[in-house]
Amino acid sequence: MSEAPDLPRNDQLERQSERLAGMRSRLLRRLGIARCRRVLDLGSGPGIVTGELRRRAAGSVVALDRRRAPLALARPPAVVGDALALPFAAGTFDLVFAQHLFMWLPDPERALAEVARILAPGGRLLAIEPDFGAAIEHPPDTAVAPIAIAALRRAGADPMAGRRLATALGTAGWQVEVDLLPQLGPVERDRGVLLQGLILDRDERARLRAAQRRSARLPASAIVAHVPYFFMNAHR
Repeated sequence: MSEAPDLPRNDQLERQSERLAGMRSRLLRRLGIARCRRVLDLGSGPGIVTGELRRRAAGSVVALDRRRAPLALARPPAVVGDALALPFAAGTFDLVFAQHLFMWLPDPERALAEVARILAPGGRLLAIEPDFGAAIEHPPDTAVAPIAIAALRRAGADPMAGRRLATALGTAGWQVEVDLLPQLGPVERDRGVLLQGLILDRDERARLRAAQRRSARLPASAIVAHVPYFFMNAHR
């Protein structure tokens, strides 16, 4: 894929993936994963969701990532490959699943064209991406999303990937249904842990410490902290 850094860390991905599990499960059921015989976990990393896909699919699930090291933690079949030039024949898969992938790609539109190529007729793409630009945080002095946006951009990621991928799908001629999480999740006391591995400048580190101190003084019920996720169920 791209030369983006190896971010986020595996423990961060696991925490985020757990938060998304309920909606992800409902959408996988809605698009009929139990009937899918050929599934690709695109940008699988160490296979955080691959096992779930394998338990639910009717056939084979292939994990693909640009990095060999995380794939070593995923059970075969696993392939090192580039989302911008997928190493599969046209019409190979019934379902392509991607979570936290498109935000790290330098050319999401090209990746969408590759996904369209490898999907069989009637095949589906389920893509899940965050949108830090639409974050809801209150009180304002507890906000960390502006820090995350700057740091993600510096690392080569698109912090507004959710909205941009949804519109890119429509522009490219996909039929897309977009779902959002139906309710706010519990507030994480130390949201700064989600920024670990990202490079922060001196001012950002100071703002993060101040937000953490303020959050620590408030009860959880007095804080709202929500980053919207776009769940995109798309087909051609």
